[in-house]
Amino acid sequence: METDWAEKYRPRSLRDVVGNEEAKRELLEWARSWEKGSPESKCVILEGRPGIGKTSAALALARDLGWSVIELNASDVRTEQRLKAIALRGAEHEGFTDEGTFVSSLRGKRKLIILDEADNLYETADRGGRRGIIAVLEKSKQPIVLIVNDLYALTKGVLGGILKKRCKIIHFRPINYKVIAYRILKRVCESEGLRCDPKALELIARKNGGDVRACLNDLQALSMLNREITPDLVDVLGYRDIRENIYAAVVKILKGKSLRGSLRVIGDTQEDPEMIMYWLAENVPVEYRDPEDMVRGMEFVSKASLYLGMAKRRQVWSLWKYAMDMMAAVSIAKRREYHGRVKYKFPEFLKQMSRLKALRDARKSLKLKLARLLHLSSVQVEEILVMVASLYVRDSGFRRTLDKFLHLSEHEKSILEALGGA
Repeated sequence: METDWAEKYRPRSLRDVVGNEEAKRELLEWARSWEKGSPESKCVILEGRPGIGKTSAALALARDLGWSVIELNASDVRTEQRLKAIALRGAEHEGFTDEGTFVSSLRGKRKLIILDEADNLYETADRGGRRGIIAVLEKSKQPIVLIVNDLYALTKGVLGGILKKRCKIIHFRPINYKVIAYRILKRVCESEGLRCDPKALELIARKNGGDVRACLNDLQALSMLNREITPDLVDVLGYRDIRENIYAAVVKILKGKSLRGSLRVIGDTQEDPEMIMYWLAENVPVEYRDPEDMVRGMEFVSKASLYLGMAKRRQVWSLWKYAMDMMAAVSIAKRREYHGRVKYKFPEFLKQMSRLKALRDARKSLKLKLARLLHLSSVQVEEILVMVASLYVRDSGFRRTLDKFLHLSEHEKSILEALGGA
């Protein structure tokens, strides 16, 4: 199974984290106050939009300083009791190696406790997620990082006010799309042996609004379709400006336990419900390892597909609401929580459809190029296309000439090779 590029290319050092220089400086100063034995605060809150380097900066900081890490996610650790049970194991002790061996702080060993998506903690009378954080802060002898997309969700109310006073807040800003394109995506393309049009990389970066993780997910998905990344190929996936990457939305639906929360996620994506349905159909069996959970989940996906089909056939788009209800219900189809990270798959159906569209577009562009070169109509070009393709395959001189004058894309070359070899 191919490694998730967002993880594969996660920065290993704080200096490798692109952008947010002021935030990185503040984070390092806070960490050094721990190294000196006089921390300005036990906890920092890293606040900012998804995918702009908050978690990467925290992990890179720990690596730079030789600190061990306890990494928790609010979607897995939702209650006060569970949060305290896990986090306090490390927070109340001076330090441990990754193998669990105690190391005194006299030897400089620290353990960084990272709670990701801290703004998604349950806050009810019996669950008290923020009370759990406050309890950990009171007893902790180790540095703590809280990572949030929505600072207000974590710091509202009385408990939020207590947290705000006890934590240093560091703001992370969205990264300029050209910085993402040329300092991150271009390097990944080079590392993966991809041929990438700079305009295509800029398009990916702009469409994802500064979300580096979403950009890497999209680039990886495109690489499954073709080893040459062009603006036309980017358009094949049907991008639109969206507030939340569809991959992240599917993660929240499958990991979530709230019907209302999943409906909000689906609405916030501003994505075609049919696209979300394809992603769920591909990944419910990946996430829900219990056969009964998988069956229940796929039943909801099936019902969503029926509503989407009726909406399209009858042109009654109000039926989308019922389809979205069914997709959101996937989150409550499971009888137990599934922990750990799972590599979700790009929908096989969409890959096949994207390839077909790309090939249709390539055939059309090839005919236009030949029509201009030979001063023929597209109908006349269609009549001689097989003959031209045959020469292209069998005559190396003709191939070089055609490549030179037409600047053929990989898809256009594939069309000629397929027709010429028939």
